Amino acid sequence: MRNKGIVKKEKTSTYESKRSYKWLKVINYQRENVVISGIRKKEFGVSLSFLDGKYAGMIEFMTKEDRKRVYNLIENHKVNEDENKITLDKKTVIEVKYRNKFLSGLLRIPTLSEWKSA
Repeated sequence: MRNKGIVKKEKTSTYESKRSYKWLKVINYQRENVVISGIRKKEFGVSLSFLDGKYAGMIEFMTKEDRKRVYNLIENHKVNEDENKITLDKKTVIEVKYRNKFLSGLLRIPTLSEWKSA
């Protein structure tokens, strides 16, 4: 099992049963390359797949610039479209950072960290 993070504390502080700046949780983010496999239409979301094709999860928050870049993928990479989603050809690789994986194997809170190809 991977380390999920550590607690950083002031040397002279004592434990408090509430949140405090004297004790801070530092998350050990993981990184992985995945592909953009689709775009959810009604509520923005980018569907992700692992490089082996298995579903990896969904990114729901992005900067305006990254969101625009995702929508620009549609013209050259669209495979299918229905009322709920646009399926892409899985050729766009990105690096995501995430907290850990659920028991199901899905990424927990994936966030775009770097565009690898488009």
